[in-house]
Amino acid sequence: MRGFICLLSAALLLVFSSCKNTWSQEDKDNYHQSCMESLGAPSDDQGKAKAYCDCMLEKITKKYPNVNDMMEHMEDVVNDPELQKCKEALQ
Repeated sequence: MRGFICLLSAALLLVFSSCKNTWSQEDKDNYHQSCMESLGAPSDDQGKAKAYCDCMLEKITKKYPNVNDMMEHMEDVVNDPELQKCKEALQ
């Protein structure tokens, strides 16, 4: 569930901040920041949260090289088994 919230938060942030089809560095930074904030990890879990958000960002940008594609397939992103593997970083 936290992963879904992370994706949704990041997606909404991207919708309002990005009008282009590619992932700019700003888009990546915004996604990562939103992901970290949505996890709300205590300071001792920041490393795990960062690993999770890094994993998600890497996999999402590879699978959806265009921001708009990711936005159009949000339900697929949330249920993607490859992306679900990133949850291992939180354990």
